[in-house]
Amino acid sequence: MAKRPSTALDLAGEAVGAAALIGAAAVTALRPRPDVIAGPVLPPATPAPTGIVGIIDRFQQRHRPVSVIASTFRAYGAARGGDAVSLIAYRSFLSVFPLLIALTTLSDRLLASHPDLRDRLLKSTVASVPLLGDQLRAHAVTGNLVTVVAGLAFAIWSGLSAVLTLESALCDQWRVHRDVRSSFVVSRLRAIATLLIVLVGLAGSTTASAFIVSGMLLPALLGAVAAIVINASAVWAVSRVIVPGKHRHLPGAIAAAVILGALQVGGTALVTRSLVGASATYGTFATVVALTAWFSLNAQIVVLSTSLNVVLEKRWFPASFSGPTPWPVP
Repeated sequence: MAKRPSTALDLAGEAVGAAALIGAAAVTALRPRPDVIAGPVLPPATPAPTGIVGIIDRFQQRHRPVSVIASTFRAYGAARGGDAVSLIAYRSFLSVFPLLIALTTLSDRLLASHPDLRDRLLKSTVASVPLLGDQLRAHAVTGNLVTVVAGLAFAIWSGLSAVLTLESALCDQWRVHRDVRSSFVVSRLRAIATLLIVLVGLAGSTTASAFIVSGMLLPALLGAVAAIVINASAVWAVSRVIVPGKHRHLPGAIAAAVILGALQVGGTALVTRSLVGASATYGTFATVVALTAWFSLNAQIVVLSTSLNVVLEKRWFPASFSGPTPWPVP
């Protein structure tokens, strides 16, 4: 029997059949094996710490105050708070130094006929910066109007940069998503408001702290209470302005206020003592290092107080020293 010649319809049918066979073979080859479809791959369990670390770990998990403190430092480190604090300290130093110089120059020119008022203003303002404020009060700084304007402009620019870095650090501590954070214009407006709050709070708390070292019991107690209230209000207001959303800022603000008050009272003696004998050897470099460390310590207290609020509100405690952390990394 003679073979019927292939028509176009037959060739098309054979092509479709071959394509179907190839597609079925490809799907079969790419289909995961049953032993692979076993759910997500989990990280291997981290063994519990042993020895002295294990003893400390179990102790902090059983005691709530210790657990809260340990979780606060771990959450602070997970959000890279130390990096932000270093940048805040550097920019704060660049801002405060020309600001104090401009302030002393303006006070000498505008209040030359009122030396008592000028001295009280300088004493209450520059005393908040140990060592540097004393030097500026002892040695008058003179300059023309251009110098004052340039110093104020640079101080405002550096101060806003420091506040913007603080804003980013506090939002990182609260794990605020990038899309929820303030826009370019709104963040600058909030930075200006924050800078004003910091300046007013710093002047008020420094004035209140002056009564603590007066030597009289009643003024010292009233000054201590006033300094704590002013510092707590300033830290709470800064956190409320910077961080979007409704959160609990009061516990960390109170803790920061107590530590900042103690730092304001003993800061001058601490920094001055650390520089005894260093000026002759290292000169201005020792002053710059000490003051940068001073600003870093203040910024670290504020950022850690925010981390404390986060841990308390989200109940990220107790947390073991080993294994995955209960908080996300921003």
